[in-house]
Amino acid sequence: MHDPYVKNFEYEVLGLEEAVKDSDCIILITDHPEFKEISPAKIFERMRSKNVVDTRNILDAERWKEDGFIVNVMGDGK
Repeated sequence: MHDPYVKNFEYEVLGLEEAVKDSDCIILITDHPEFKEISPAKIFERMRSKNVVDTRNILDAERWKEDGFIVNVMGDGK
């Protein structure tokens, strides 16, 4: 799990790169401004598969698709 605003949690909170390491899918469930700035090319290197589910509709889906991700968008971004 990665959330830049959570410091203590029942489960380990990881840095972004560690949280996506060897993962098959990123599921974005918050609309923190930091998440809008994630570089798909940077985190791709750490992932096993390139899938992202954006439940807040805050990512630039076209940019992620250009970097080879399968992007599923849910929500209207409001």
